[in-house]
Amino acid sequence: MKKIIALIFLLNLLASTSVFADSSDGGNLIPDAVMQYSHEKGFNIFNEKAAHSPTEYGFQNLNELSKATVGDGFQIHRIDAVKLNNATPSSLIDISTGLSEWLFIVNVDGVPKSTLLIGFSNDHAYFENMTSLQGRLGEALQNFRKLVAEKGEAQTILLSWANNYYFAAKIGVKEYNLPVAMSSKANPTLLSADETIQLLQEKQKMTSSPAVYSIQGSTQHDLVDVLLGSFVIFSLLIFTILISGRARKILGKSYM
Repeated sequence: MKKIIALIFLLNLLASTSVFADSSDGGNLIPDAVMQYSHEKGFNIFNEKAAHSPTEYGFQNLNELSKATVGDGFQIHRIDAVKLNNATPSSLIDISTGLSEWLFIVNVDGVPKSTLLIGFSNDHAYFENMTSLQGRLGEALQNFRKLVAEKGEAQTILLSWANNYYFAAKIGVKEYNLPVAMSSKANPTLLSADETIQLLQEKQKMTSSPAVYSIQGSTQHDLVDVLLGSFVIFSLLIFTILISGRARKILGKSYM
């Protein structure tokens, strides 16, 4: 098994090196350290983990895994939930913040199979996570590029909100989006930024509940105070029950 994994490392390293310079999408800048790490040490970690369970990460078997290469990489931009809720934005890109995380698509013969997430801190890149694509993200990217190309040239931006991904691009002053979850439709269409923002705001209202104090709108200290207060009340209740029981026993004896 170790020899097979080592062979996979070697084959994948040779294959990924040939596409090293083409792993960024247009102006989607990727630090050199992140780019190098994703194709070398990060990809080695990916292969080692995937070799133990290829199907879990989107590959049919070890043979298909040996053909995998690192493809496009995208910096993840997180949509600011506060700005989304409190303002009337006309662009998701403008209310998002670039994270120190880059998501790379892992392909086999040009077909997206899995993802490799690389973090970057203090000038050092490191492995964060890997997941099976199950066709969704790769299909969304292909559809998005095709639809955007019909309108003009643009840089592809990867947005993240509530564990969901959205592709975005600005052409002139207009922004277009494609939720990854909607890309599986028979004929996916681009959404304007206004349409996507309205959709997200509606979802945000549905998931927000002021009654759930420990999750919505509370700080860590608030949560500790609530739990501590509950513990004190519970302790007093138990103490009262014990004292009452003892008192009944004493009173019962006094009447005997």
